[in-house]
Amino acid sequence: MTFKEAKERTLKLLDEYVPSLKSSDDEYIEEKLPMAIDMAQKELSKFKRPIKIVELTKLEKDEGGYILPSDFVALRRIWRGASAFKMGFCLSDRFILNSSINPDGIRLEYFAFPSTVDFGTPEEYTFTLPLDLQEAIPFYAAMVIGSSDLTIDISQLQRMYNAKLMGIDTTQSNSIQIVNARI
Repeated sequence: MTFKEAKERTLKLLDEYVPSLKSSDDEYIEEKLPMAIDMAQKELSKFKRPIKIVELTKLEKDEGGYILPSDFVALRRIWRGASAFKMGFCLSDRFILNSSINPDGIRLEYFAFPSTVDFGTPEEYTFTLPLDLQEAIPFYAAMVIGSSDLTIDISQLQRMYNAKLMGIDTTQSNSIQIVNARI
């Protein structure tokens, strides 16, 4: 889903389920959309983190090891070719590889934190969350905007959001591999 699609879906949900809130063209709602969508993707990433892969040789290296990407949350697997590889570990914001091992062909598979969505985010920005979580973004964002007025009943949006969450398969995120360091 793109940022533009998330905004459009959120506005449609607000028009349909929160009609007591002013029109979707209201400046207040337009100002709140990026923040609400960002909150949604970050909240949903707690259920299933986006997974990224980076080649070790593309990371900057210093005396402390390889500097991990800024969106790094936790290591999932270390790959060499098509096999999981167990000769390294993370320490703070560095990846430490046994000095006797050639880093060529080693890839780190890691759980990532989503990029921040704001007014500067291009309309074509594509969310990195898994697809099942992306479908829940507009519901959460609509709830955030709708709940800004305490007199508005957002219970129907809440039920639909909860139904989306019930369909999420969280088993993939729980498959963190423990990596033993041999130094």
